[in-house]
Amino acid sequence: MPAAAAAVTDDRILVDNSNLAELKLTADEAVERILSRASKAAPTQGATASPPWKVSHFHTDLRLVLGYTASLLMIAVGVWSYFIEKEWSVNKGPTAVAVAVYLVLSAIQTADAYVQGNRIFYGSRKSANSSQVEKLILTSPQLPRHKTIKRTPSTPQPATIPPEYTLEAEYFAPTSASQQQQPKKGKVALGHFGEWITQEGEFLESVFEERLRAGLAKLLGE
Repeated sequence: MPAAAAAVTDDRILVDNSNLAELKLTADEAVERILSRASKAAPTQGATASPPWKVSHFHTDLRLVLGYTASLLMIAVGVWSYFIEKEWSVNKGPTAVAVAVYLVLSAIQTADAYVQGNRIFYGSRKSANSSQVEKLILTSPQLPRHKTIKRTPSTPQPATIPPEYTLEAEYFAPTSASQQQQPKKGKVALGHFGEWITQEGEFLESVFEERLRAGLAKLLGE
């Protein structure tokens, strides 16, 4: 996952308000950062604090390994054919094999990226009330268009409302070994960007975290 093009100054995260891609990427990265640490909020009376999620980077790591392997293979064959075996009639066979392997690895990379789609979070943890494992997958779909409030007598100046940021969740509750986990699906609406990004471009992570944890708690029944 690419790093957000956000500036960090004195523990503050500053983003470009006019760049929706940067705003979305900043929020996407904050989701993993927040859920992989313990909640700072005290649990309600009689409730057990939920443990942090253990994040899986399997898909990202897989694509990195495939990319590095394919690149190193082509570099090695190129160096071998240029410096060691320059005769084309001899090196064309290994070169053809290397190209074929490169194409296969690249195809697997592309297929994995397609399968992963807009999923930004794969997490698992032991249930707070048992030793069984629960899983959570979060998808960050493409942002809708911003809304424009047209000029009216009560609003003489047209206003633009930033698009809403909503996550699609798949939650696999703990089950016994004899049962198959069926995902519970739902949406977690966190409001529009203007609710946790100031006019100066400061990302208010505490507000974003409160919205995220509250939405997930409702979905997970915590």
